[in-house]
Amino acid sequence: MWLVIGGGTLFAGFPEVYATVFSAFYVPFMLFLVALIFRAISIEFRSKEEMRWWRLTWDISYSVSNITIAGLLGLLVGNLIQGIAIGPNFEFQGHTRDFFNPYALLTALTTIALFAMHGAIYLTMKTEKRLHTKLMLLVRDTSRFSSFVLSP
Repeated sequence: MWLVIGGGTLFAGFPEVYATVFSAFYVPFMLFLVALIFRAISIEFRSKEEMRWWRLTWDISYSVSNITIAGLLGLLVGNLIQGIAIGPNFEFQGHTRDFFNPYALLTALTTIALFAMHGAIYLTMKTEKRLHTKLMLLVRDTSRFSSFVLSP
């Protein structure tokens, strides 16, 4: 829903930007939509059978689609912040492989880590006993690591 509203708002306010960005990011947006579809399919199909391999397959599909979504969001934001090659007629002058630059890849990894930390903190608030303890240790260790890396 938010994707449609964001695209519609961009189209209404800035049609040239909409046309340029959506044509430039066509492949990443299509991969993003496919990952969103697989995420929904994984949620729906996981509970259809009781077999262990069936549930494991859809758990893996769910995890891969979520990582893909987070990574693509980071990749898109990283490229938007850094800028893309636009010609005189507001046409994208680059290639799809240009999206995989170091800054965008680092932004994608950071986004994945951010979403993983957000999920771990949420699960810490919603769980009890053994799982809660494991998650608290994970969140604390990650916080210590980030403060160690970010300290001057």
